[in-house]
Amino acid sequence: MIEYESVSKYLEAFLPDPTGIQKDLFLHWTRLRLAELELPETDDGASLVFQKSLNCFFPDRFFLTFPFELPDMQVAASVIKAALQKTEKPRIVFYGDRDADGVTSTAICYLFFKNVLNYPDDLLHLLLPGEEDKYGVTEEVAEKIISEKPDILIVLDSGSSNKDSFELINKRIPEIQVLVLDHHFLPEKPEDFPAVDAFVNPMRLDKNHAKRHLCTAGLAFNFIYAIVYSHTSDFEKIYKIVTKDGDQFIKNGVVLVEKPAKNDITIIANETETAERVSEDDTFYLDDLWKAEVKNDPDLAKVVRFLVSCKDDLEPVQKFHILKNLAMKKAANVTVPFLTLAAVGTVADSVSLVDDNRILVREGLRVIQNNTEQIPVGLKQLLQVLKIAPWMISEKDIGFGIGPAINAAGRMGNAKLSLDVLIESDPLQATKLSTSLKDENEKRKELSQLAISVLEEQIDENNTAPILALYDSRVHRGISGLVAGKFAEKYNRPTLILVDDGDCLRGSIRAAKGENVIQIIHKMDHWFIQSGGHEAAAGFSLAHDKKDAFLEEVLKEGARILAEQDLTKGENLPEDTCIIDIKDSDIRTSLWNDIKTFAPFGQSNPYPLLLLEITQPPKYSFMGKEKNHLKLNFPAISTSLVEGVWFFGAENKDFFDQYDKYLFAAEPNINYFFGKTKYQLRFVQSIIKQTV
Repeated sequence: MIEYESVSKYLEAFLPDPTGIQKDLFLHWTRLRLAELELPETDDGASLVFQKSLNCFFPDRFFLTFPFELPDMQVAASVIKAALQKTEKPRIVFYGDRDADGVTSTAICYLFFKNVLNYPDDLLHLLLPGEEDKYGVTEEVAEKIISEKPDILIVLDSGSSNKDSFELINKRIPEIQVLVLDHHFLPEKPEDFPAVDAFVNPMRLDKNHAKRHLCTAGLAFNFIYAIVYSHTSDFEKIYKIVTKDGDQFIKNGVVLVEKPAKNDITIIANETETAERVSEDDTFYLDDLWKAEVKNDPDLAKVVRFLVSCKDDLEPVQKFHILKNLAMKKAANVTVPFLTLAAVGTVADSVSLVDDNRILVREGLRVIQNNTEQIPVGLKQLLQVLKIAPWMISEKDIGFGIGPAINAAGRMGNAKLSLDVLIESDPLQATKLSTSLKDENEKRKELSQLAISVLEEQIDENNTAPILALYDSRVHRGISGLVAGKFAEKYNRPTLILVDDGDCLRGSIRAAKGENVIQIIHKMDHWFIQSGGHEAAAGFSLAHDKKDAFLEEVLKEGARILAEQDLTKGENLPEDTCIIDIKDSDIRTSLWNDIKTFAPFGQSNPYPLLLLEITQPPKYSFMGKEKNHLKLNFPAISTSLVEGVWFFGAENKDFFDQYDKYLFAAEPNINYFFGKTKYQLRFVQSIIKQTV
């Protein structure tokens, strides 16, 4: 297992005097990244540690890989470019999914087409699933799409497994052009991919590609960036990069596999490559371009100082990509507002927050924090209604506030409300819609609590099966996934929830600690009317008469598949969460700043936990309507700005009177309320053990 000494030069180049906590967090980040890549034993991962360090410390937009690295993205951008050049504009229909990812990606595309491309509003039509619609482009959905008579259909966050439906649409509208932007799992055989003009799915990329884990909101942002790029003079130009290791050719930000017949511009990597400088209009020197840009861009200058300090450097092609991204800055300014929605969709969909996703979330949060005029009106008013201060926003506000609010409407059968909020341009109307959305979320919370209560009755304390599979007719069909996630978190094992959905049953399964639950769904596909999803979450529909047999079989098959999965990926893979041992008397508010260095946190970069040793019993008071939560104050912590919060901890209050010293697992949070900052320790587990 890699140790701190092996990676210290990178952290200390970024932070000359890192704290112990920062050392722990960076070492943990590095171990996770190397473990994900599954390197051969002969590879020490040195170059990859360097690249992943850059992604950790500098999640800047100029490090984004180019959109055309995504399969079929150039085709998708070209379809829209051709449409814009037509005198009689084609009718475009967007079909988005009902969840936060589907809604934000649809909003990104619609607002871009309307406000940036100035596409006629009467030729833009939005479709979302109704309460009766199953997931994906089903035959029923296909009929709805056909009735809209689109010339161009753009499907967002579904469609990967709906080959038959697209064949139906093409048969009924032969001249239609179809673009599918989706990140869900692919059919096993390429011949079962949807036969459409552009099938943009990051799962078609190599598993270590920087765009592999994009959700559809991220794909939508790449799509609009590709459209902007397709209108620049740089589009389709071929660059030859001359290096000591040979020539490389780049077109639209993508390294070409085959040498082209000719190139438009030559970039010489550095002056040592040629005996004499070439003075030609189509020849440039990379070092000259690089040095000029470093002078002009303070963020790039920080990167260069880091490179100098750790005595490392970027490859010529990587420098070229950064320069092209920076050269696009002026043209790409029109896409800045949409970074906010890309960040919301990415966090809400719980995809991996590394590589391009990390950059999108960090840059989106920066826009919300620092450029409120760039926030789309609907999102800005939603923040206000949810009482989230833009300048203080973090990924947690998205994950626990904005995302659930957007998802609530879709779960309650009214996804249109969420979309209407995000695309609304009038502040007053956006506020009214946001208030309605907040009310929907409150209804969803009540239904979720009811569902949890009735399903808890089925849990046998002695049940040690590796998967939970539950059904109750009283559970609302729109919240099965949410409830499955709650049970997976509480019982630390994958959970499947089955609910009634009209003429069939709807099922949702959620992972607990990195399991690949889509494998279970794929293996049992013969049971389903329809299915889809990704590693951490999947869904399906099932005939009513198969319920009992299926629930029995999924316990057996799920247990067998999970037993075959190597959830540790070897002895050297650390647990996802970084555990930091600390005494209560050592807690300082500076700890929160130390941790913030490595934000944004989420999937693949989880928020750290403090294994907190309590040396003096805390004082407690009750919180919440039901008085079932505890607020804790710690005598051993020197500042009153730090407080503890233990949700549903009231039943354990007597513990404090029984013991003097014990350990807690706590997650450090920051809470802003009426202009005051509170540093919180949120207890995420019950007492781990008593100490002597």
